[in-house]
Amino acid sequence: MWTLEECGSPLHVTALRTVRHRSACQHRQSSASADRRSDHIHGPLPPAPSTRVHIDDGMRKQVRIRARSSVTMATPHLCCRTADYKLTTEWLMKQTSHRPKVAVICGSGLGLLADGASNKQTFRYQDIPNFPISTVPGHEGCLVFGTVEERSCVFMKGHFHLYEGYTLCQVTFPVRIFKLMGVELVLVTNASGGICPDFKVGDIMIIKDHINLPGFAGQHPLCGPNDERFGIRFPCMSDAYSKDMRSVVVDIGTELGCSDFIREGVYCMVSGPNFETIAEARMLWILGCDSVGKNQNQNQPHWPRTVHKQGI
Repeated sequence: MWTLEECGSPLHVTALRTVRHRSACQHRQSSASADRRSDHIHGPLPPAPSTRVHIDDGMRKQVRIRARSSVTMATPHLCCRTADYKLTTEWLMKQTSHRPKVAVICGSGLGLLADGASNKQTFRYQDIPNFPISTVPGHEGCLVFGTVEERSCVFMKGHFHLYEGYTLCQVTFPVRIFKLMGVELVLVTNASGGICPDFKVGDIMIIKDHINLPGFAGQHPLCGPNDERFGIRFPCMSDAYSKDMRSVVVDIGTELGCSDFIREGVYCMVSGPNFETIAEARMLWILGCDSVGKNQNQNQPHWPRTVHKQGI
């Protein structure tokens, strides 16, 4: 029986077998006729040594070490590290005295929502450490802190999309910063396309549920190592949008005389950047979607455990 020590290569078991196989093949090919003649004169050749390889305890230990190293190397790498969240949060807390409890993410052309705030402080995205930069028209690209009805708020005038080339860690980065700053309520808005035949251009839809199509294909903001500061590993999404908050929006809309064009529906998130084909829009309607857009859900990591939220 051959041992690994006798071969002088304690780790390369596969290489050992390959060399022995090649040597045997070359021997058979170069001296087949001579072997046959030798059989007549000297009798058959002795059997080749056994191909079984002895693996001792030391070899098993090295294999286990290598296996553990392989698992470590395969751990997913996230572009947004804990140190990045900490640095950005601390920078903002030092730059402003506002401690917002409400965050408003302004969709395309909806940056004017921040105009009604008082005592405002504005920071451009490019000046905030680790913050992505808006590249889409209609997204001004600044963070506005201010006060509305004596409540401290923060407004995102422009958000980020997967089709801009950002990773999902970067797309959801601001929301997690809001969580670390103490935000308890998030209002998310966007400009989306209506699928429901009853909807008209200019209607306001309150999101009661959503379908995240990219998430079905693994493009999900919760994929990767879980950070317990932002929520549990497997969050329940059956109450993704606060029923109480939806009722408040409906009541306020009625008071303002807007009830004729306020709807409730299911929003579908697609990756974009192209608009949907007719066949795709028909498919989404069959699936139960009332409107469709290229953002929204990717901005909502761990919503149920992080903050109360509402989408429009």
